Amino acid sequence: MRYKAQSPFVRTTRPDEPPQDPQPRSTTRIGLLLVLSAVLVLSPVAFTYSESTIFAPVAAEADAGNGRKTDTPNGRGNKPTAPPGQEKKSAGPSATPAGDPPAATPIPTATPITTATPVVTPSPRPTIAATPTTAATPTPPQATPAPTPPPTTVAGSCATGPGSAPSGWRRVMSDSFSEDIPLGEWGKPGGRWEFPGGKWRARTAGWKDSSGRGTYNSPKTTSQHDGVLDVWIHSEGSTRYVAAPIPLVGDTVGQRISLCMRADQIPGYKIAFLLWPDEGPGNYHGEIDFPEGKLLTTGSSHAFMHYDPKPSSGKNQDAYDSNVNLMSWHTYTMEWHPNRHYASFYLDGRLIGRSEKSEVPNGPMHYVMQMETYLAGQDLPPPAQGHVLVDWFTIDVPG
Repeated sequence: MRYKAQSPFVRTTRPDEPPQDPQPRSTTRIGLLLVLSAVLVLSPVAFTYSESTIFAPVAAEADAGNGRKTDTPNGRGNKPTAPPGQEKKSAGPSATPAGDPPAATPIPTATPITTATPVVTPSPRPTIAATPTTAATPTPPQATPAPTPPPTTVAGSCATGPGSAPSGWRRVMSDSFSEDIPLGEWGKPGGRWEFPGGKWRARTAGWKDSSGRGTYNSPKTTSQHDGVLDVWIHSEGSTRYVAAPIPLVGDTVGQRISLCMRADQIPGYKIAFLLWPDEGPGNYHGEIDFPEGKLLTTGSSHAFMHYDPKPSSGKNQDAYDSNVNLMSWHTYTMEWHPNRHYASFYLDGRLIGRSEKSEVPNGPMHYVMQMETYLAGQDLPPPAQGHVLVDWFTIDVPG
């Protein structure tokens, strides 16, 4: 069985539904009119219906029954209707009075669609890495530079050279200081020049001098250059540095020592180049000095023969004045011959004094080139500095 498409206002009957009783066509029209009137009054649909619009479906349905084709307001052809008796029943009488035209429904204003404002996600700010703080590198403590010795005058020499050993004497040591040894190395323990030339040794660094106010330190004071031995007497802070080079000849009984030397004026300091006994307490067996004196232009160099038992007291000694100061080049020679019981002293080959007694020391002695501060009990002036220079040095022994 074939069914025509029904009007949107007519209920469609499924094929499996039981047929309903047909109603008169006029009844159907009245019901449709009532339904449409109710829809137009109650529905909020935003459309305006004219009379032709309301009745268009009905007219179309009637024309369809007559086999005529009618245009609808929407421009489409007439729609087929359902067979008679299958129309949708009316929902009931309309509240609108019959015969009154339907009131026009106001067109509702379309609610504007509010477009959500897009949330702008801020671009992440680039993270600026904190510049690492560079810790200030501690400045390493600067070593206090060693003081530089003032220039010294080397020019000049003694009237005579070392010569050869005189008759009755045998030479065991001679040094003209031809090898250069820098300051800081002369006598340095464990260093290349701990024993310079194999002829010298330094008094132990740190030992105090005779007055206890000077400190021995050969590496800080002693060097060799320009053919001389150079002892730089000076102070660093409150420390007064002095030196005492010692020949490696060792202990002997009888010696003849000769040297050529000069010194700067250095107030507060003196020299005592001496033979020192190896037996007994202190200088129990005497002490022989030449030259000895203060490093002043107003003084002069002396020779001393100190006898035991207390030569340091000055009560049992022989003293000889050379009448020259230590600021000029001179040759100083002393002979000690215990077997002949004498000690003689020469300046530039000229005899200035001779001690010939049984009290002259007769035990082994060794030589020390001692430079020191003034003796105890004598005031020290402010620290000064200067040089003691030795041009050549010899030692002979009896034989």
